[in-house]
Amino acid sequence: LWVPTDAPVAPTDAPVAPTDAPVAPTEAPTPAMDLIPPTVPTICEGITDEEREAGILAILMGISGSDVTTPGTPQNEAFEWLLSEDAAQVCPEDVLDVEQRYILATLYFSTGGEDWTECNALTSPTLNPCASEGTRFLSEQDVCFWYGITCNRMRVSGISIDENNLVGVLPDELGFLEELEDLDFDGELEDGLNFLMGTIPSTLGMLDRLMTLDLDNNQITGTIPEELFDATRLMILDLDSNEL
Repeated sequence: LWVPTDAPVAPTDAPVAPTDAPVAPTEAPTPAMDLIPPTVPTICEGITDEEREAGILAILMGISGSDVTTPGTPQNEAFEWLLSEDAAQVCPEDVLDVEQRYILATLYFSTGGEDWTECNALTSPTLNPCASEGTRFLSEQDVCFWYGITCNRMRVSGISIDENNLVGVLPDELGFLEELEDLDFDGELEDGLNFLMGTIPSTLGMLDRLMTLDLDNNQITGTIPEELFDATRLMILDLDSNEL
């Protein structure tokens, strides 16, 4: 009988437990996000409100010069209204709108518009009658819808605001309404006499299309400006009952 001389040898090395436990995956560092300032809404797309103001001011300075920024002038009142109070909120790129709204606002503030007997602005302390709110002066509607204003292809061609308690002077800015054909600020002794004072603006001579200038029954002084004879299409000139 054969007997093995060597008994099986038990393994000397027990299995070695791994020394390093599995490492939990770490999250990749989150890149720091750039702090983006909140967007500030602006009135005109693509430009800041400061740039809007500068652009509008540049347009108006070409019409009225330093009067635009002189406190207390009708021009400055019109500028401040156009910039901050006008619900239409026009932009510098809309040059025609800027010019026409500014010039007619200057007329309003130059002639005591708050006290007009018809269609004064909604902001007036006392609202006087008007066919509709949109036709009031200084409304958000296009100026072609304002009281007494007529237009040809969206350009002011006529202003007829007679017998409406206009008190003050006609502003030089009217001469920059290049398409203007008719100006009527007639007064009547019987009712609602206009009280326009001062002199006839010499800038009216720049109006190549002007055909009618009706200023009778006011209190205009001085002489007829020579420049007015440059308005070669002028056919009706009514200056009766003034102090010329």
